[in-house]
Amino acid sequence: MNRREFLRIGGAGAISCLIPLVNEPFRPVTFESLIDQAAQGNWHRLPVGERTGKIATLFLNTPYTGGTLECEPEMCRVFFDKLDCVTFFETALALARLLRKPVQTLAALKDEISFTRYRSGKIDGYLSRLHYTSEWLADNEAKGVVKKITKDIIGGERTSFEVAFMSANHSLYPPLVKTPSLLTELKTIESRLSGTENFFIPTARIAASEAELQTGDIVAFVSRVKGMDYDHIGIACRNPAGNLGVMHASSRFGKVRLDESLHRYAKIFRGITVARPLEVSPEHQTISQTTSTRD
Repeated sequence: MNRREFLRIGGAGAISCLIPLVNEPFRPVTFESLIDQAAQGNWHRLPVGERTGKIATLFLNTPYTGGTLECEPEMCRVFFDKLDCVTFFETALALARLLRKPVQTLAALKDEISFTRYRSGKIDGYLSRLHYTSEWLADNEAKGVVKKITKDIIGGERTSFEVAFMSANHSLYPPLVKTPSLLTELKTIESRLSGTENFFIPTARIAASEAELQTGDIVAFVSRVKGMDYDHIGIACRNPAGNLGVMHASSRFGKVRLDESLHRYAKIFRGITVARPLEVSPEHQTISQTTSTRD
């Protein structure tokens, strides 16, 4: 089995994920090779969750590299050879959405990632990026990219976050160090997010809720750290036996990996919040096509 042969299509059409051979050397996927493979496999015919799962699995073993977006000036940066938990999930999701669009170029991919990465889909400096996962989920639900489903899952309950980690630890973020005046705007954003109603599944209830999750669902892990909403994020994936795992870029293991049990992995967190990718709307297809052609 080569490193691209990670996927199995079950009798019911559900996608399953396999771990690649551990001794195989890492060979980064390229944009061109991924688009070619997707075309050969007719991946565009699959539901968006299954497309996201297929693409995400191609990134297994990609080296973990943090801080790749913390550069100036703020612009949409895309990487295939180094990922963190955010750039991993948003790149896989953006590529899955791109497969349903008429223009499939690297410029179009950057358009798609910009649409999800930035508030209201517009790049306007460092703080236009959706740094807090709770805001990413809310903003992208408003844009029709995902639907937050935790409220409707067995075991889901209300929660709220007191968000202040970035302002309290601004020395960790180079753009905030370079431009201290950004702190005032950041604190306004954090104040707006704090106390907003969210839903999560407590750790003890995740196992009982796993049957309701699908491959491609975005899983955000609720933080135990003061001032943070979520610590980590990944993509749900079922293995050939039907068990639910999670693919994520792991700083501990230094690469993108598949943990075969979501509920066992999630024990170190307070719980999870789940969002389900939605198909690309015809309106967004037209917008992205126009932008990509202009670029």
